[in-house]
Amino acid sequence: MQPENTTPAPASLDRATLRLSQAVGFLDEWHAQLTTETRSYVAAGHDALAAIDATVRALHDTRAVLVDEIRRDEDERAARVDELLARLRKPSHPNTEDDSEMTP
Repeated sequence: MQPENTTPAPASLDRATLRLSQAVGFLDEWHAQLTTETRSYVAAGHDALAAIDATVRALHDTRAVLVDEIRRDEDERAARVDELLARLRKPSHPNTEDDSEMTP
């Protein structure tokens, strides 16, 4: 949980990109059926699945941050529009309630 006065980190695909890059390496090992004394290609297949799952989680996290950013922006724009409309609706003459009643 973030303190109230801090701005959340902007949406970023860095974590998803890293996880996807890892998945690519593991998938390549799986397809090449590379087995060494310390690692089996089967382990690489399982690691590829885990990295793909981590990529999906990172994408969902980024999406949630972006949705929050968009909603905050919409709220800020709505407030600015409301302020502008309120200023435009103010009578232009201090002694006049409704400008439509003024004679030309």
